[in-house]
Parts: sequence; structure tokens; C-alpha cells
Amino acid sequence: MQLQEHDGNWRSKGTVGRKTVYSGGGSANRAVGRADSADKLLTPVRTIACLRN
Repeated sequence: MQLQEHDGNWRSKGTVGRKTVYSGGGSANRAVGRADSADKLLTPVRTIACLRN
């Protein structure tokens, strides 16, 4: 498993991980993708009006 980012083209990020995931449900039955903490997206601050009904 490896994370990907899309900025017009798909690019792989982070390191490749491996885990055997068996069939069936359960929260412990999953694989996780990770990237370095330096790969963060900082977006500009936006003020959004609160809509009340």
C-alpha cells in the first residue's frame, strides 16, 4: 500500500507498506498508508458564514 496525491497527475508519496489483510470484517483488519509529516498541505484561512434555519 502506498499513498498517492493528485495535482493534475497521480504521484506516489511516502514509503511502501505491506500487511496481510484477511477476509472478513473488524476494525483490526485493515492496512494503513502513511507519509512523512513534512508532506502537509497548508491552505489559506477562510471565513464561512454560519447559516441558521
